[in-house]
Amino acid sequence: TGVQTCALPISPVSVMLTGCLPGFYFTSGISCNRCPVDTYQDETSQTSCKRCSRGKKTFGKTGMTTASNCSGNYF
Repeated sequence: TGVQTCALPISPVSVMLTGCLPGFYFTSGISCNRCPVDTYQDETSQTSCKRCSRGKKTFGKTGMTTASNCSGNYF
C-alpha cells in the first residue's frame, strides 16, 4: 500500500507511531534517512538535521545523534 521501508533500526510501523529516531530525519512519505556527514539530530520526528558548529566535523560519519559527535576546529 505504498509503504516504504526505513533505514534500520526503524520499521515502517514505528515511523508512523513515533517518527524517526535521533540521528535520522523524516522525508516525504514515511521514509527516514540518516543525517549526512557534518550534521546531527538529537531529537525524534524531525524533518532535517542540524549542522555541526563552524569548524566542527563528523569526519565522514553519518547518523550522528549529538553535537558532541562533531569535533575538531577546522576553518
